[in-house]
Amino acid sequence: NQGNSKVTFWNDLTNNGTVQVTSASTVAHFGTLAGEGSFTGGGTNFIEGGLSPGSSPGTMSFDGDLVLGSASTTLMELSGTSSSEYDRILVSGDMTLGGDLEVKLIDGFTPEVGNTFNLLSLEDGDELQGDFNDITGIKLDSDLTLVPVWSDNDLSLQGAVPGDANFDHVVDILDFGF
Repeated sequence: NQGNSKVTFWNDLTNNGTVQVTSASTVAHFGTLAGEGSFTGGGTNFIEGGLSPGSSPGTMSFDGDLVLGSASTTLMELSGTSSSEYDRILVSGDMTLGGDLEVKLIDGFTPEVGNTFNLLSLEDGDELQGDFNDITGIKLDSDLTLVPVWSDNDLSLQGAVPGDANFDHVVDILDFGF
């Protein structure tokens, strides 16, 4: 779209190419946004429906701000430990989290303790704000969970033993911060 424009997608949109959202413009997505295309131009994408990056799995990139609204559901699929084997969202602007995050294992993949999946990445200097209302699919069994690890500009999931707060693969007094 052209500068200072507002566009709304009420139905699903699969982007496996490029959608340009110019600076000072906003695109609102109320259906499911899927694919491994890019959103160029520096504008803002507002997601209030579903967000499903990749083509099971893959990467979706935004050259502007990304806002996940309170009613959104972000589906991230994991099929292995290489960055090409799990869904990723790359943002060149600020990102505001909201809605729910659903993690789904595909292709028979089972993570292990110590595996790390860098799901959301922002460029240095950009801000990751907000939080998900709920995160599902991270409690895998009694011996393994995927723990959200937040930083200023990314979100990763790390395979860990439930209760292992310091990620040393042992649940002990050190996990209580003493």
